[in-house]
Amino acid sequence: MGVDVLRGKTFMDVLMNRWRYPFMSIHGFESSFPGPVTTAAPICRESTVNISIRIVPNQSAEQIAKSFESYVQKCFASLSSPNVLKVELIEAADWWLADPDTPLYQAADEAIRSVWGKKPLYTRYGGTMSTTGFLEHVTGAPVLHLPMGQVSDQAHMENERYLRSFSAGT
Repeated sequence: MGVDVLRGKTFMDVLMNRWRYPFMSIHGFESSFPGPVTTAAPICRESTVNISIRIVPNQSAEQIAKSFESYVQKCFASLSSPNVLKVELIEAADWWLADPDTPLYQAADEAIRSVWGKKPLYTRYGGTMSTTGFLEHVTGAPVLHLPMGQVSDQAHMENERYLRSFSAGT
C-alpha cells in the first residue's frame, strides 16, 4: 500500500490512533457483477459498500451519521451523475467509557491482582459496545466490562480464536 511508517511519531501515538481516536473503515464491498473477479472492467448496475465509523466521547452517533451522509451526498452531487446514491444506516450506538474509579472497577482490579498477581492494563481499545452503554443508561448503575480475549483473537473474523491461559499451579 506504500505505507512506510504508521501514523504517529511515538509508540504511544500509534496506540492512541489505534485505540482511542475516531476511525472509519470500509469492511465490505459487493457489486452486481456476476461471477468471480476477472480482468474485465464491467459497468455494474449496482454496488454496495459497508462502512463502520468508531465514535469517541462527546460525539453523537446520530450526528456523525447525518454528517457522513450529507458529505457523501454533496460529493456525489458534484459528479452530476444520472445514478442514484442511497445511504442507509443499519445500526448506530453512542460511545461508552468506563469509570475505573468506581467501587465496581476497584473490586475487579483487586480480584485480578489477587488471581494474576498483576495490575490490570486499562486501555480504551475501540469497539462498539452498544449493549454496555444501553445497560448503564437504562439501569442507572455502572457497568463493568471485562474483555475475555486478546487483540490478536481476530474477533468477528474467519478462524477467530480465544487463548486459554492458566495461572501458576492450576
